[in-house]
Amino acid sequence: MSGGSRPSGGTAVLYPGWPVSSQPDIDSVQSEALAAIAAADDLAALEEARVRHTGRKSVLAATLASIGSLPPEQRGPVGKAANLARQAVEAALAERQQKLDAQEMGARLAAERIDISLPGDPYPAGAVHIV
Repeated sequence: MSGGSRPSGGTAVLYPGWPVSSQPDIDSVQSEALAAIAAADDLAALEEARVRHTGRKSVLAATLASIGSLPPEQRGPVGKAANLARQAVEAALAERQQKLDAQEMGARLAAERIDISLPGDPYPAGAVHIV
């Protein structure tokens, strides 16, 4: 690649390595993202998957940003497919986030072993009269 974002062939680049004329397979991008989300076993791994698959430099973001450079007959189908994939990935992220938050809370409660349902130390009622 010479001269920034144009390969030697002269076509604009959608994502590094993918010229606009050959769109990335959105279904495979979506399935890869869903697999990475399902494989995330803690919140840090889930955040890494979120940034990688829905961040500003992700394939889906690059696809959505390049819709204006596509021929008019391709804009609708590519945009619709990319938006559906993004929505599916975001829904999977939210679901996995809830599950991991619940697991983390359960682990934290098990580690602390403080039963907050038990009564606390008794507080003395009243005070000694001055007289």
